[in-house]
Amino acid sequence: MVDLATADLDSLDAEVREDVKEVATALAEAGTGSALREEAFVELMTVVTDEPGRAPRQYLAPSQRSVQVHKPSFKPRISERSRQLAARRRVPGQPVHEALMAEQKARERALSALKRKQQELERQACTFKPEKLAKESASLRRSLELRAVLPSAASAATVAMAADAKPAPAETRSFEDMER
Repeated sequence: MVDLATADLDSLDAEVREDVKEVATALAEAGTGSALREEAFVELMTVVTDEPGRAPRQYLAPSQRSVQVHKPSFKPRISERSRQLAARRRVPGQPVHEALMAEQKARERALSALKRKQQELERQACTFKPEKLAKESASLRRSLELRAVLPSAASAATVAMAADAKPAPAETRSFEDMER
């Protein structure tokens, strides 16, 4: 609610103060009182400021900052050749950011292919080519076979000890006894 009878108009600009006083006068003449809703106040202010023959109000003019926002100063000059190149690369209906992301992914794939090719060339040009001895290969193969059969060396030792140990007679039970 806006109460024009108690409002402090001294802090307002002179033009704004005059317009608010006209709204207050119109309200007093209509006999509706000095208090009204904000929407009604805005409507009355619009009626007062839009009266024909009234000088334009400085406080209603757009600020210099808002004028600058609407009028960008930078205007790029693009050659006809550049326009043609851009039109040829552009896919109709595809947003620019999607086209740029696709181009980036293509560049990354090409770069990784070049890196792999360079690494392969370096490996081929390498003069150090170690030779494995047959004895080492056989022992390595044997240890790998054992690892495949037995999960770990500790379990291999446990299995070997269990195979060597003889069960005590009291511990021997039949399979049927174990199920019960």
